[in-house]
Amino acid sequence: MQSSFTKVLYNQVTFIIAIIGVVVGVTTWVKDVPQENNVALQLQEQRIVAQRDTIDSLTKIQQNDTQEVKLVLGQQGDKLEELLLSVEKLTTIVEERIPKE
Repeated sequence: MQSSFTKVLYNQVTFIIAIIGVVVGVTTWVKDVPQENNVALQLQEQRIVAQRDTIDSLTKIQQNDTQEVKLVLGQQGDKLEELLLSVEKLTTIVEERIPKE
């Protein structure tokens, strides 16, 4: 009777230790998962911020380049008008000096 009692007690203690081990393991696993997710979310947020900064700087560069191109085109248009006026003046001078037949 004594040996069967110790076997039952041994089985019960072993079962309780196994259950405690499983509970501790599951709680540890559940606590670690959100921490890993938080780290992944922080890394993803950092990547998004870096991409947003890159896009903002590229947009600014593009806008500056567009303004520079508009300025140069405006200057070229002014020069073209000056050249057209010069051509008209030269044409008038040539027509005045060379008589038409």
